[in-house]
Amino acid sequence: MQTFPRFFTAIISSLAFFCFSALAANSGVIHFRGQIVEPPCDYQPSPTKMSVNCYQDGKNHVQTVSMKSLLQGQQFVNDKSTATLHWLNTDKNAAILTVQYK
Repeated sequence: MQTFPRFFTAIISSLAFFCFSALAANSGVIHFRGQIVEPPCDYQPSPTKMSVNCYQDGKNHVQTVSMKSLLQGQQFVNDKSTATLHWLNTDKNAAILTVQYK
């Protein structure tokens, strides 16, 4: 007769353990650590073109895009970033280059 109460107690204890384990798994804080391992691209504008120098995989990769295409709203896209020129005023005599890294 004592077997049933012990068995029942073991089942209740097991259920309580699994419930608390499930609650503990649904909360907490995860910490990430890392670093940037490659420098950002270097954008050098001139009146006719923009040169983009990106250091990637141990090598310098230089690409150029015409300033005319940037001024017309075309994006410059490479493996590391996307660059877009935005006018700051309606006279179109001041602009900002926005670079988004992937």
